[in-house]
Amino acid sequence: MSGHFEVLSAPGGGYTFRLVDSSGKTRAASGTYPTKQAVAAAIAVVREIAGTGLVRDWSKNHHGETLKSGNGAAHGPTIRNGHTKFPSPAPHSLRRNPRTARTHT
Repeated sequence: MSGHFEVLSAPGGGYTFRLVDSSGKTRAASGTYPTKQAVAAAIAVVREIAGTGLVRDWSKNHHGETLKSGNGAAHGPTIRNGHTKFPSPAPHSLRRNPRTARTHT
């Protein structure tokens, strides 16, 4: 299935994005980002995670366990229908820069 990202102006300022499938249905929507550069960076992260990210179940009575597809795999496109809302970006003070992060050896 093909689709695309759309960048929109947020009502209170800044920008949001949504992921739209080939039929025009919105499949995911973001929080607000302060600049177009920030929203573009968030889209890049979503593209990377979407191909390999696990699906965690935080619905009622669940505690983040990994959802498995019908064939028992813990990865891949498990949730196909519905709307996924991505969290807003972390405040700048909480962001971790992988280029400057220290690693323990």
